[in-house]
Amino acid sequence: RYAVPGPFDEGFALYNSWRVFLGDVPGRDLWQIYGPGTPFLNAAVFWIAGVNLLTFRIADLVVKICLLIAVALVARRAGARFWAAWSFVLSSLVLAGLAIFGYSLVPALAFTLFSQLAWVRAADKGSIRWALVTGALVALAGLFRPDFGVYAFGAIGVTVACHATLLRETIPLKMFAWMVAAAFAASLLAYAWPLSQAGVGVLWEQLIRFPLLGDLKAYTLDSPGFFRPFHAIKWWVQTSDRRNLEPLKLWTAWYPAMMAYVLGTVVALRRLH
Repeated sequence: RYAVPGPFDEGFALYNSWRVFLGDVPGRDLWQIYGPGTPFLNAAVFWIAGVNLLTFRIADLVVKICLLIAVALVARRAGARFWAAWSFVLSSLVLAGLAIFGYSLVPALAFTLFSQLAWVRAADKGSIRWALVTGALVALAGLFRPDFGVYAFGAIGVTVACHATLLRETIPLKMFAWMVAAAFAASLLAYAWPLSQAGVGVLWEQLIRFPLLGDLKAYTLDSPGFFRPFHAIKWWVQTSDRRNLEPLKLWTAWYPAMMAYVLGTVVALRRLH
C-alpha cells in the first residue's frame, strides 16, 4: 500500500477493527502487535456510524485533533500562547505527513500527554481526584500501546523529581499511590475481555515479547527518534529496488521538524526557569 515497507498499515488496523466489530477477540482470534485500543475504538465507531472506510478515516482525524489539542495544552502550560499556537501548527504539519491511518501511536501519545496535564494539576492542587484521573489516562495510553503506559509513568516520575528539585515541593506519597492504584485497576478493566478469552501467555507473547525480542528486520524503518533516517538509508542500500526513493524523503522532513521541536522545548524551559 505504501512505498516504504513497515509492520503497520491502514489495512491492518481496519481489518482488525472490523473483526472486533463482528465479535472476534484481540489475541485469541487475531494478531495484535499493539494494544487492543484501536480495534475497540473503531469497532465502537462502526457500531455507531456503520462499517466503511470513510467512518474509519473520520475517526482517525478526530483522534489526531485530540492529539493536537493535547500538544497545545502542554505548550500553553509551559509558555505563552504564541508557543501553544506554534506547537499546534507544527504538529499539524507533522501529522499531515503521516501516511498511516488508525495508527495506535496517535491516541496513545494523546492519552500520555493528557495524563501529564492531569498529574500536574493533581500536584498543584493536591487533589486525589485528579490523581485518579491521571491513573485512568495512563491506563488508556497503555490500552493503545503498552509501551506508552510505561512512558507515561516515567514522565510522571520526572514530574515528581522536578517538583522536589526545582520547586522544592514534595508530592504526597498517598496521592501517588492512588494514581498507581487507579492505573492498575483501569488497566485490568480495559484488558479484562482479551485476558479472559486469550489468556495471559498469548497477550504477553503478542504485546511484550514479540515487540522486544522478535524479528526486528521488519522494523528497519520503525526505529526510534533520531536514528530513523539512518535506518532508512541502510534499508535503501540493502534493497534491490534503488529507484524507490521514498525512504530518503525522511531526511527532507524529519530533521527540520525535530530541530524545531528541540528549539521550542529549550525556549519553553528557559521561560519556565
